[in-house]
Amino acid sequence: MLTNWQELRERILMRLSALGFWVSQAEPQFPHPRDFVGVHESGHAMERLTTYLGSGYPLTSYMGFSFCRFGCLASPEMGSSDLTDGIWVWPEGLSHYLKAHNVVLPGKFIQHAKGNFWTIPEIAEGLSNDYDFSFWLSLRHNA
Repeated sequence: MLTNWQELRERILMRLSALGFWVSQAEPQFPHPRDFVGVHESGHAMERLTTYLGSGYPLTSYMGFSFCRFGCLASPEMGSSDLTDGIWVWPEGLSHYLKAHNVVLPGKFIQHAKGNFWTIPEIAEGLSNDYDFSFWLSLRHNA
């Protein structure tokens, strides 16, 4: 629970760092998940990371499910919301890419989740819904 108006104001003005938003017709500037396919450090760490991603707080909901950029059908597994841990924001279906397609997320995010002991921290009211895509877009591979 936030203790004063200044903290609440700072929380509202803070921009959430975005990751896992993939290219689409509406968003051609985003990267394709194939550029992030690799080998996970360990199965245990990947399992903890997918649990972390699935435990985020719902921030924004959309009308209809997302779709897999590798050709899987749109489904409830892909989700219809964005989730957050109060610092980062990601699409609800991001863990699908880790489990089904061996997508590896940036080390900066993995270290953040690990620093939270793989547990989403309690989030107080007044979260921003302003996304900062600069880090995510900086990772886009040039076609």
